[in-house]
Amino acid sequence: MLSVKNLQAWYGNVQAIHGIDLEVGKGELVTLIGSNGAGKSTTLKSIVGLIKKRSGKIIFDGNDISAYTPSHALARGIALVPEGRWIFPDLTVEENLKMGSFLQRDRRAVAITLEEQFKLFPILKERRRQKGGTLSGGEQQMLAISRALMGKPTLLFLDEPSLGLAPQLVQSIFSLIEKLNDTGISILLVEQNSTMALSIADRGYVIGSGKVLLAGAARDLLNDPKVQQAYLGYNDAGGGI
Repeated sequence: MLSVKNLQAWYGNVQAIHGIDLEVGKGELVTLIGSNGAGKSTTLKSIVGLIKKRSGKIIFDGNDISAYTPSHALARGIALVPEGRWIFPDLTVEENLKMGSFLQRDRRAVAITLEEQFKLFPILKERRRQKGGTLSGGEQQMLAISRALMGKPTLLFLDEPSLGLAPQLVQSIFSLIEKLNDTGISILLVEQNSTMALSIADRGYVIGSGKVLLAGAARDLLNDPKVQQAYLGYNDAGGGI
């Protein structure tokens, strides 16, 4: 479904991504893990075109989207839920959701999709008239994900979905991610909670200094002593990446 070859990206004159290769197959849940500043979020932003200074080849569903803007990527079926949620705090929940369908001109289709989201997220239906800024952190994350789903993506990018959430809400968010993947949506997940991410993913990539350091089945990475020591909080493993 998605194939990224030799992706490179710059912030001004500083190169942040140094030739990353990755793939996401149809129906797969793939995670990118690594320390802060490793280049995980930059990778997602580069793929969808939020970072303009980039090079490499990005193929999605057989089409070269390397030069696409974010709106073109969304129209093709790739939606990004950004780190920090970035909802519209002064708009109602319903208005936020409708912003996610701005490319859709068929009002009836938008209404149907909206009702689908309210079935998936009953709490958002209860809060549909509330302003987004009045929601709890967990509810705002649900709103951000639901807004992305309003565009009917086939590939969903999730950037740090559990960031800033209370521990009891983290499991709910990860259960939701699994549920979405079970519906057939392919997912590329960036997540600081590496243990949780690898526990639900099919495959994973370990990113460091803008490069892929390790790649493989999520279960294998979860049990790799080097990954355990560097990213999973284990202190008794030997070696290093």
